[in-house]
Amino acid sequence: MMSDAKKWSAERSDVILYAAGLLFPFLILSVFISKFYYNDVGVFAQWADCWKDDASHVYALCQYANYPFLGMVFTAGLISGLKDVFHVNEFVATVVYFRTILAAFDALNLALLVAIARALKIQHPVRIALMIALLPSSWAGGAVWGQIDDISQFFLLAGLYGLLRAYQTSGETGLRSVACFLLAMFSFVGGLLTKQMAVFSIAALTPLAIAVLARFRSSPRLNRLLAGAGILAAAGFFLVLDRQIDISGFFGSSFLYVWLGGGSHHYYRITGDGFNIWVLLDRPLGSQSNVPFSSFSVFGHELRFTPLACGFVLFGLYTLLVSRLFYQFVRRRLAPLEGSRTEVFIACCILYLAMINLGFNVLLTGTNARYLYHFYPFLFLSAAVLPSSNAFARPSMIGFYIASSIVYGVHVLACIDPERAWQVGEARLLAVVHVAVLVALVVLGFRPAQRERRCSRLASPAV
Repeated sequence: MMSDAKKWSAERSDVILYAAGLLFPFLILSVFISKFYYNDVGVFAQWADCWKDDASHVYALCQYANYPFLGMVFTAGLISGLKDVFHVNEFVATVVYFRTILAAFDALNLALLVAIARALKIQHPVRIALMIALLPSSWAGGAVWGQIDDISQFFLLAGLYGLLRAYQTSGETGLRSVACFLLAMFSFVGGLLTKQMAVFSIAALTPLAIAVLARFRSSPRLNRLLAGAGILAAAGFFLVLDRQIDISGFFGSSFLYVWLGGGSHHYYRITGDGFNIWVLLDRPLGSQSNVPFSSFSVFGHELRFTPLACGFVLFGLYTLLVSRLFYQFVRRRLAPLEGSRTEVFIACCILYLAMINLGFNVLLTGTNARYLYHFYPFLFLSAAVLPSSNAFARPSMIGFYIASSIVYGVHVLACIDPERAWQVGEARLLAVVHVAVLVALVVLGFRPAQRERRCSRLASPAV
């Protein structure tokens, strides 16, 4: 009887916390209702005017329109539609409606975090998800800023949930696993066509997608056929949506256009309002990234080292290193994937996703403040699954991650102030902090827990 009372009390507490978490994005938006990033939202309003004039030629009408098709729908199309529905033309009034919709996506993201935490069998899933959602790193770059990164995050979280549930249910005879896999595939299409930077996250989920497909080999033949058809359908859906706006060249693809042609070429600058290792050079933050910082001659040929080129090389090497560490950990420590090892494997996939997001922010040029929006939530999710005996998930390390996320979130909030100058010293501090986080994750992320290492040594024969 006492046990039932405690369980009911805990469930009631979770319901209250869940409801408070869903309301939080709207409450925090009301606090910052007059504060948002005027440059971004102002540009969206300009795109909306072009969209209203001729949506099918918006890239030609707006020289700086640099989001793929769905990104244009969620910015230019949405603002244009809000003006028509609510009969408003005044900028600030339109922005309120626009940011309220973004706050709704922040609330949906909390719901997805809770669903993922429950699927991963994390203790106190509502409280863990709420902790992640309350950190400024999770909300400062969304509705408060006036950006659609929270919509990208919605698609990424939905895709992750679909993959992990497909992985967990692939042994069932019903169609639930196929439905979850289809949810993932179509969510990733949405993510790719909302913000081009989502490509890093979606590519990082490839190991989990491959694991799901491998598990489908033992599923009923109908499930295998439907999974294959789902991949083709998602690819076709991408091609159809990607070509909804007329584009000269680039195979008519809005995705290729923003990456290779008319999109913003942020990587030709050291940084925008973000940070990376290249801010440690003695240069202005917005200076050209293709100017050499060192050069020397080898056999009569001059080798020039630029932040742009070195950033690509370093990120490539970092990706290879992290991929190798992930592969070795999974192959040696998690085979066969049974019982609780299933959740640990998925947690490792989420950690891999987080590390790729952190890596491109720290090593590549042209980073903006909001780009770590897709790093911290996934870092905390993986840390909540892995045992505290793992060095990566020790309470002291989680405290370090929380502290760095708060420093980062406060920086994003500070960028919203139109009168505030972006300081070199602040950029360097944030760069050093996140280099430290990156090194810690590389060293500790895919190490076995202390208990596993002790068992391994005891089982090893003497020599």
